[in-house]
Amino acid sequence: MRLLSKVFICLLVMIIVVQTLPIHASAETDTLNDSNEGIVYGEKLDHTVNYFRDEELLELAGTIAYRTNVRIMEERETATLVEFMYYEEREIKYSRGFVDPKYILSVKEAALFEEYIQVNGGNLTDFIELQVEKHIESKGDQESDKENNSGLDEIEYLTEEEMLERNKQGTDKTGNLDESKNLEDYTTHDEKESKQLKERIDNNLEESQEVKSAKEHNIDTQDKLEDPSNDDAFEEYTQTIEIEETQLAKQMYGLAVLEKTSVYSETSKDSAILRSYSQGHLLEFRPYNSEWYEATVNINGKWEDGFIHRKDVDPLLGEEISQQNYALKQPTQVYTNPTRSGEVLRGYQAGHLLQYRTYSSTWHIATVYINGEPKTGYIHADDVGPRENIRLRGVASLQPTSVYSETSKDSAILRSYSQGHLLEFRPYNSEWYEATVSINGKWENGFINKKDVDLLDPIQKQLTGLAMRGSTNVFSSPSTTSRTLRSYSEGHILQYRNFSANWYEATVYLNGKATLGYIHKNHVNSIQGKRIVLDPGHGGNDPGAIANGLIEKNLNLDIALKTKNLLERAGATVIMTRTTDIFITLQNRALIANTSNADIFISIHNNAFNGIANGTETFWHGRNERANSIRLANSLQNAVVSKAGTTNRRVAEGNFHVIRETLIPSALLEVAFMDHLGDAEKLSQQSFLHDSAKGILIGITNYFN
Repeated sequence: MRLLSKVFICLLVMIIVVQTLPIHASAETDTLNDSNEGIVYGEKLDHTVNYFRDEELLELAGTIAYRTNVRIMEERETATLVEFMYYEEREIKYSRGFVDPKYILSVKEAALFEEYIQVNGGNLTDFIELQVEKHIESKGDQESDKENNSGLDEIEYLTEEEMLERNKQGTDKTGNLDESKNLEDYTTHDEKESKQLKERIDNNLEESQEVKSAKEHNIDTQDKLEDPSNDDAFEEYTQTIEIEETQLAKQMYGLAVLEKTSVYSETSKDSAILRSYSQGHLLEFRPYNSEWYEATVNINGKWEDGFIHRKDVDPLLGEEISQQNYALKQPTQVYTNPTRSGEVLRGYQAGHLLQYRTYSSTWHIATVYINGEPKTGYIHADDVGPRENIRLRGVASLQPTSVYSETSKDSAILRSYSQGHLLEFRPYNSEWYEATVSINGKWENGFINKKDVDLLDPIQKQLTGLAMRGSTNVFSSPSTTSRTLRSYSEGHILQYRNFSANWYEATVYLNGKATLGYIHKNHVNSIQGKRIVLDPGHGGNDPGAIANGLIEKNLNLDIALKTKNLLERAGATVIMTRTTDIFITLQNRALIANTSNADIFISIHNNAFNGIANGTETFWHGRNERANSIRLANSLQNAVVSKAGTTNRRVAEGNFHVIRETLIPSALLEVAFMDHLGDAEKLSQQSFLHDSAKGILIGITNYFN
């Protein structure tokens, strides 16, 4: 009986261990409840699904994008009525229609389908057929289980003599392996489960020394168990399992919260730092006291125990439970690592229904698809929530912009705001936003027509552009009727930030004080990111024209360098055929243009003829990029004449090598006539050369915009 009692103890330990093992697949599935939410999938990856105006699926209304979240309104015999949200022209819109039910999966089914296509590829039909086959097989297995309902229950009633006899034979009448072998198999399975769990959490985690030691001891015990007569091995093995499970239960995982999260040598932040980790790094630790965790870290190949403050880590929650909720931020970002400083994998508009799995108290884990490839990403818990928590911001576009009591402009006006006023609201339907306003101290819900507000851009970036009006104003609010803070002349290079669909935001200084202002998008243009080749004509032993003490090669280079400086300040990339007084062949100038990956080519020259001709002229050639070259030549001509104050001589086709052999849009500019006294006087002044360069800058900007 002593041996039988030990067997019972071992079996009891096995049952406890099995019950405490994390069963992620079932935990994730069981936590989901059936609801009226579904996900539409096309037959193949990225295939759209048709939706119809009638339940017979005859009158086509449009298409629904692959993997679109829908709300199931009504299920009929041949079709399902759904409502879904989409984006068009920066606006959230809603639509309804009937869809063939085979294209709609529940949240549970969608999770299974996503896993299926990642592993097996295939399409929706293959997946559905597989699920039907599994359902039929599962019914057959259930019937079979009813006929074979014996198993371990028989073992509980064996006598000690029968147990000893079975150990000698190795197998019993039903073909079960001896108990020692069963325990060995179970232990092997347990180790595999633990290994898979740790690999799934983080392949790079450093294993705890205590757990490692317990596992090594466990292997020794298994060797002893191979001898069934070794009774002491059962007791030792039971103790080993208890030790290992205790240690595993103590192990915790969490994310480093601070930019530099440290492991200290003692339970004090004044003690020595053993090791530090970046924000979002996955850490392993054990409970120590109410303020500290204990961790084992590797220092120069040696394991040392240290301490992490509880406030410095965000413990993982355990099982990853599938959930879905709405994107609250505009946009809601999915990061490569659980830190806002990480790279952004993808962004979603506010109001987008997102699916994810719980991970920690501050982060969720999600799978996103980049160019068809699944990527694991992280969403901050504050960035998702119920639809009613969504907050959008925009600028009042009308004078005045009203909040109505109902979704009709014929309904009562709850409150009105002046043009340019910053408003906050929530998505409601395809034509209206919902807003909460205060009326005589009481909060009331109302509605703003989407056409009456200008949504703010989700992310602000620093931009560079040119003032394109003779007087380009910076206003005190995003309204052209508001007070002008400051004005800039045409061609002035401005720094600003994107703000909304119609406005930029800028900081101006009034009496030395930084003041926030707004520039209308129609009043500025940008060439940021453009690549431009500037070709100062002649050079080296080729002086070009010489007249009235002026040498053309020097004037060309001076204007080109001034233009280069302005273009680079405006955010463009400039490639020069020469920056000093050297000779470059015509063939090499064209070669530079054709190998530069540039957007345009401009050759800068000055003229000499008969002493009477004067003014500016620009030439183009029609062999390559004819239309764009003509447009570029006219844009340069008009801007230089306007800014430099020269005579508008002509724009014409010219058979010059550098523009004939250049493959990109190109023009050759003759700024002025060196042998004309009036033009020569202008060319001798630095202010004129600067104005000519600014004219080229404006002409280029106008061409691109």
